[in-house]
Amino acid sequence: MAGALIGLFSAVASAQSQSPEPQPASTPSTYDRIWNGVTNWYENKSNPAVQRIVFTGRFQQDFAAVDADQGDHGESNVRRVRFGSRVTLFNDYLVHVEVEINPQEHDPLYRKLTDAYAAWQKYRNAVITVGKQSVPFTQDGATSSKELLTIDRSNLANNIWFTEEYMPGVSLSGRASRWNYRAGLYTSGEATREFGRFNGGVFTLFVVGYDLAKTVHAKGATLTGDYLYQEPDERNTFTKPFEHVGSLHFSVE
Repeated sequence: MAGALIGLFSAVASAQSQSPEPQPASTPSTYDRIWNGVTNWYENKSNPAVQRIVFTGRFQQDFAAVDADQGDHGESNVRRVRFGSRVTLFNDYLVHVEVEINPQEHDPLYRKLTDAYAAWQKYRNAVITVGKQSVPFTQDGATSSKELLTIDRSNLANNIWFTEEYMPGVSLSGRASRWNYRAGLYTSGEATREFGRFNGGVFTLFVVGYDLAKTVHAKGATLTGDYLYQEPDERNTFTKPFEHVGSLHFSVE
């Protein structure tokens, strides 16, 4: 079966003429304290069962206004509304569940389940995650919509990546010194709003990154290589029908 091997090279850089002076730690503002009270529902490190419950989610809205001699136009679009919670259990476990809704069109109001996983995170260099989770493939795919500087990800990445970011699977990830890695096994069957139908095989993903910040004297600099392998299946609507896909990307701040 023919394979496709594609490399993506992306770099986002910002430079300063000199290193900024270290700033003294400041006390949280009134807005920070209010926001922390809204999102941090519960925290008690002495509780042996439940240590923390945090509200999670995002609200993203697009708005456009045009005032011209040929005519005026105004448009507003609710792009994403997600909400859920992240719960820390027994000190070493994390459970995260989040859903996406569509309040603008209402039909259907419920769009999909994004995150629904449990993670064992006792060790920073070996975190095991099981369930529906984000699959960070390519620079675009590894960047959350909460951090995008543009309205959406590039069409170049969408052609080899998979626009369905959240997929059921199991992954092992972590950091060791200046290295970071991820190895995962995920379903690539027929997509549904929840976990899919598990009828189109699986795909594997390997990610290895190296921190070059100290080497290039930057605030942040990471070189990352991704490799994805799957058996193409006509029932697969989670990913693109490629057998081999590679991505090499570098980001510097």
